[in-house]
Amino acid sequence: MIIRFLTSLKLTLALLLGLSAISIVGTIKPGALGRYDLFYQSFWFRSILALLALHLSVCTIKTIARNLGDRRRFLDLLGGEQVFARPLRYVLPGHVDVEAVGEGLRQIGYRIYPNGTRIYARRNPWGRWGSTIVHLSFLGIMLGALLAEAGFVGTLNIYVGDKSPVYFDWESQEDRPLPFEFRLDYFEPVYYPIELRFGVLDNEGNRLKAYNVKEGATVQLPVRGYSARVTKFLPYEKQIVLGVYRNGRYLGEYHASADEKRYAGEGEL
Repeated sequence: MIIRFLTSLKLTLALLLGLSAISIVGTIKPGALGRYDLFYQSFWFRSILALLALHLSVCTIKTIARNLGDRRRFLDLLGGEQVFARPLRYVLPGHVDVEAVGEGLRQIGYRIYPNGTRIYARRNPWGRWGSTIVHLSFLGIMLGALLAEAGFVGTLNIYVGDKSPVYFDWESQEDRPLPFEFRLDYFEPVYYPIELRFGVLDNEGNRLKAYNVKEGATVQLPVRGYSARVTKFLPYEKQIVLGVYRNGRYLGEYHASADEKRYAGEGEL
């Protein structure tokens, strides 16, 4: 009775519709800061998720057992009288050669399991495992979410070259020890790429060509064989950094801003 309840379609619909309705309310209902943590990590919401996980687990075990027992179950069904109690799609005429029927089914792609005068044939057996794969996918997502809860989130303010064995825990509002020592060796901010515009000037200050590019793009310079790659753009310094190439070979970096133009590399530009 319990197994039948846990694998029933009515329970599936009730859980999915209930979770959908609750999630909508928890998303659009105004509340205090951090309401998502308070709502979706509450005991009663997790209890519903736990019931859904139990439901999926029982359904998965049931479908695996069903699929593994298909051959024996269908052969038993063919050997009994129950098969004649069901509407038959097609009835073969009498005195049919069972081996010939089996060979004909095999030629059109069926796998044959003969048992005396009975034949169990199947094609594309992996289709029976579709629901099992879906159930296992949902259980895998739930397991990943559960493992994610084993981690922690904190804040650590630190300078380059310093190290710290503690971090600030916002939940307890105090420093807590780390299971390791954190050391900052290097720091460089990374910004979202934006469209940049820069120009190439000759020695007299005349503009030879202007470019509209994004960070990471490579452009051909108005000098034969030379190209430049936009390595990065520093918005606070308003400085662009270009990697300079000649015939595909890296030469060096060119830094350009309103106050400074500097090249560090092979040869002169």
